[in-house]
Parts: sequence; structure tokens; C-alpha cells
Amino acid sequence: MTNNNYNKSVTDDSLLILQFNANGLKNHALDLETVLNSKRIDIALISETHFTKYSHLHIPGYTLIKSNHPDNTAHGGAAIFIKSNIEFYSLPRFSQSFLQSCAINLKINNTSLSIAAVYLPPKHNIKNTQFADYFNSFNNYFIIGGDFNAKHQSWGCRVNNPRGVTLYNYINTKRFKVLAPPDPTYWPSSTRKNPDILDIFVSNLPNTLFHSTKNLLDLNSDHSSILLTLNTSPSIKISNKLFNKFTDHAKFHELVNTKIKLNTKLKSPNDIDLAVHNLTNIIQTAAWSATNTMPAPPSASPLPEYIRNKIVEKRRARALYQRTRLPSHKHNYNKLANSLKKLLTEFKSSILQNHLMKLTPSDGSLWRETKQLLRYKSPNLPIKKSDGSLATSDIEKAEL
Repeated sequence: MTNNNYNKSVTDDSLLILQFNANGLKNHALDLETVLNSKRIDIALISETHFTKYSHLHIPGYTLIKSNHPDNTAHGGAAIFIKSNIEFYSLPRFSQSFLQSCAINLKINNTSLSIAAVYLPPKHNIKNTQFADYFNSFNNYFIIGGDFNAKHQSWGCRVNNPRGVTLYNYINTKRFKVLAPPDPTYWPSSTRKNPDILDIFVSNLPNTLFHSTKNLLDLNSDHSSILLTLNTSPSIKISNKLFNKFTDHAKFHELVNTKIKLNTKLKSPNDIDLAVHNLTNIIQTAAWSATNTMPAPPSASPLPEYIRNKIVEKRRARALYQRTRLPSHKHNYNKLANSLKKLLTEFKSSILQNHLMKLTPSDGSLWRETKQLLRYKSPNLPIKKSDGSLATSDIEKAEL
């Protein structure tokens, strides 16, 4: 479903949310990384990751949040990839056999918005109370995207199924909205089964926030992905550190040497306090002047033309197969998808090899890279207050 009031093109002020049922994410890691970079995706909501507690997937420039199936075997699961420069905090995970979900909270237009990835396996009979327990864990405004395995004609499905009726009745009571794409998202391999819409967004958004949804054919799975565009932008992280990797240290040293005075009188406590104050100001001013506070966002290595052409060729082959569903067209699409995956693997390996060849202990690059690889930390969840709400600000945490 597309909001008719939304007629703006995608700009830097748009929030782009991708939703994708991967049916095993590690098989599609390179494709996902390519799409995240080429489409400038801010947040990716992934269903059926098939992750366990030992699984981790690193995509440069993005932070991973995940919720696995409670039996810790490789099926089900949900995950979120969010751009590392977006300010957010993680919400408690929901990990039950009938529903796996992870969520984050961020600020848009000074308003708190929760965004969640969810996967609901088809075999469970989910009741209204179970939907209520899940949706009640979110405050006010939210977007929940994933494979609900719920069909209802109100959001474009061919038929209704029992779970779709239950979900429809619940969200109708709560006046939530379903944001669904115009075309099917599930493409069964059997020609005896019909394509349908299984991947949707359930939302409760401010009326001033316009949105648009569309299908994407860039990712390989038995599901096609969805792109949700919102006419807003999230808060960006602001670092409180005096120095960062963009600091020009030579310029910093030059500025300090220019401003500092070594013939300072230090004969009384007041003289010492004044000298410390002046030295602090000199260091701070020099650091701020030598540091680029608005660096260009990190960009992935541009794909060579032969890979871009292969992506276009594969996208056209998938569109043709989805129109005709002929075995010959499916064979051609699978052949192109495998060929593209091989090309992406070789391209990424060559970039990594070139990068590693340039690392040396003499300039510190080898140790910086090692530190970066070992720096992964699990995201901390907010502390709960006595009333059950979450302490997210520094003041709230200090008062606990």
C-alpha cells in the first residue's frame, strides 16, 4: 500500500527501511551488503536468519541486533542491521517458539519511534492474547516488519488464513495500520502454489509521517524484499570524544605550539588554576579545529561495471520468472544468481587481500586493524525502572 500523499523522491532526508525474509541469512550475506550500500539503506529488518548464539555477520558501517529461536538451532530468528552512525538503543528481545523479534528505539523529529524485525513460523496457532502481549511491549509509535505468515485480503492477499483473520481483528481494534507492498512477496517453488503477500509492516505512525512501500527484486530467496521509505531522518550520533580518527594530529600539534606560553607564573593557587584553565582551553580549541566534525560517511568500494551489469541482468531474469513462472526462466534466474554470487565473492576477496597486503606494524595499521576486529561487543539493553519503563537517558540511569 502506498500513501497517496507521498510524492517526494528519495533524498538524504528520507529514512529507508529494507525488509527481507532471507531463509538463511549467511547464504545471502554478500547480496545483502551490496544492496545495503547501493540502495543507501538505513535499517534492514531480516526474517528467518537461521542464526544461533554462535552466529555473527559483520557488514561494515552497520550494527547487528539479533533474536534467535529459543532452541538455539539454525531455523527461524530475526535480525536488524542499522547504520552505525544512527543514534539508537536496543529494546528487550522477544524469543518464543511462535515468535522471534528484536527491536530498537530511535528519535525522528524529536519523537520516539520503535522499529522491530519479527518472524512468526507458520505452524503455530497464535491467539489474540499472544499478539496483544507482543504489541503491548512497544510504546506509542512503532514499525514492525517481517514475515507474519498471515494472509488477509485487506492488505492485498489472495485469500485469508486463520492467523491473518486474528491479526486483522487485533490491529483493527487497536487502529494500527498494515503497510504492504503492491506485489506478492512469497514465491513458492511449486507451480501448484500461488504467490502471495506474507511480508508486511504493522505500524502506528504520526499522521504527518508520509510513507511509501515497494517490492525489490535485488535479493535472492523464495521471498522478495520490500523497501519502506519515510519522509524523515533519524538522529545521528554525536561523539563527545576530543579526538577521533578524522583528527589531523600534525595540525593539532602546530596549533598547540602556537598558542601555548611556557613562561607562565605559578606562584599561587590562583596562578595554577588559571594556568590549568588556559591549557585546557588551548588543547580543546586546537583539537576541535583539527578535527572534521562532519566527515563524509564511509562508502563501500564501488562495484565494477561488469558486476553492475550482472545485477541488472539478474533482476530482469527474476522479474521475468515471477511473471511467467516457467521452469526455463527459473533455471536462467538461478544460473545468473549463482554467477553473481561468485563474482561478488571474488571481488570482495580481492579487496580484502589488497587491504591486508598494505597493513604493516611500522605505521600502526596492523595493530589498528587487529583492534577493530576484536572490538565487537553485544549491545547493552536499557535498564528497567521500578514502574517497568526503560531508563534511556543519562539522568534516568543516574537516578536509579
